[in-house]
Amino acid sequence: METLRILLVEDDPTNRGFLAHVLEGLPASVHVADSVRAALSQARARAHDLWLFDARLPDGSAASLLQRLREMGLDTPALAHTAASDTSELEALRGAGFETVLRKPISATALRDAVRSTLSRGVHADATAHGSGSIPAIPRRERLLWDDVAALEALNHRRDHVVHLRGLFLDDLPGTAASLSRAWREDAFDRVVDGLHRLRAACAFVGAARLLDAVETWQRDPAQPVAREAFEQALRDTLDHAPVDREPA
Repeated sequence: METLRILLVEDDPTNRGFLAHVLEGLPASVHVADSVRAALSQARARAHDLWLFDARLPDGSAASLLQRLREMGLDTPALAHTAASDTSELEALRGAGFETVLRKPISATALRDAVRSTLSRGVHADATAHGSGSIPAIPRRERLLWDDVAALEALNHRRDHVVHLRGLFLDDLPGTAASLSRAWREDAFDRVVDGLHRLRAACAFVGAARLLDAVETWQRDPAQPVAREAFEQALRDTLDHAPVDREPA
């Protein structure tokens, strides 16, 4: 496959780094944006072979972004990615015109296959409809604090990429945790769910297995104090034993 030009729109730095690394290996030249506004600027500046948009962005949504781009006369094939499991949200993305809807956490293989399938066939394909109803998730081992095997699998066994993304993840984690705690204290459970939604995919990409378990448990009942306490403990353990200065075993 010739070098592609892909516009990647994702506001979370860990998720963005993972997706960019995978796409660059296609090979592709990846242009990144972290908001609707930045994406519109990138799309106006140059032509792309493919767009890959996060469903939820700080200043809008993937659906509204795609609508504005279509109104500008651009017909580039578009994929969406989301951590949502709600059928209505997945249907809404398909209805908005996305060729493929990928559910996070996304494996490197599933992402590459979705891009190649979309560009080669030019037909609608729902990546959530493969096999059991979801794309292959990044494998993890629930008892581990940091799952190096899962992280390496996600990033094509590139240890340098794992170290880099874990650094981004750990830099962002304290701020994310503080926002979640603030939302919980204010009984803003919709904000808790939204923050956990983003954090879940990032944990999976870098192999933060124990924190991922805690995130998923808290997501199921955001008002539950026990679930929040379990998250806080997993968070402390994850930060206290951060493997930033070593490569995965």
